[in-house]
Amino acid sequence: MNSSPELGQVHELPTELVLGRYARLARTVQARRRARRVLLPSGMLVDVAWDLLLHLLAHRGDPAQTSLEALAAAAELSPTVAVRWLSLLQADGLVQFRPSGWELTPSFLPRMIGHFREHYPEAV
Repeated sequence: MNSSPELGQVHELPTELVLGRYARLARTVQARRRARRVLLPSGMLVDVAWDLLLHLLAHRGDPAQTSLEALAAAAELSPTVAVRWLSLLQADGLVQFRPSGWELTPSFLPRMIGHFREHYPEAV
């Protein structure tokens, strides 16, 4: 049973120390996702939105990694397709664009951390 109402219970933005822990976890999840792609033909395990969100959490605050080009490369997309996905995520209030690059919105960041707390309790 999914306890998604609990995901919204993280009301304050976490400290940089806490965010660093979740960034490391996001990088671990990304690495596992890339490793499993080796098993199946290209495109069989595509989850573009999740790949983009993981990358933004993993590289939060790093302008070189949150540019359109870096996000497109991380999700294995062309820049044009990445713009379409980022626009969808932005319309849903999950990401926002800043002069320094793309980032998770302050309202979505706690929800994503809540997801990690629920689904990866041993890692946090």
